[in-house]
Amino acid sequence: MWTSPNSYAIIAVNAHYIDDQGRRPIKLLALRELVGEHSGENMAALLLRVIKDYKIGKRVGFFVTDNAASNDVCIEIVLRRLYPAMTKEQRRRRRLRCIGHVINLSAQVLILGDAAEKDLHDLDSYNLNGDFSSIAAAWRKKG
Repeated sequence: MWTSPNSYAIIAVNAHYIDDQGRRPIKLLALRELVGEHSGENMAALLLRVIKDYKIGKRVGFFVTDNAASNDVCIEIVLRRLYPAMTKEQRRRRRLRCIGHVINLSAQVLILGDAAEKDLHDLDSYNLNGDFSSIAAAWRKKG
């Protein structure tokens, strides 16, 4: 899930799998706009449509996403729909955290401190408005 600077909410769905020759390709299956709320329920509906379009419902294994709570809800809904007999613990183990995102969040706190989320939001706002002097001032405050 990503929101573009012009406020389009986009979901990218990638497939990682092992092919007949034992290779591990990665394919972009879908790049879809999420219309409406960024809720887990709404994302799950879109993801289930992609899974249905590719007819891969019984071949879905694990999910790698960032730490957003809405992703927990999305994956829970998708796995319940695809594998109704799966236990809650089995579903929980199929939800993996993106290590790149975990490292990025850690680096933000290390560089920006406890207010990293607010500071990044402010920097994004300044950037969208072309307010480069405010960006420079914000970084100067950080040293």
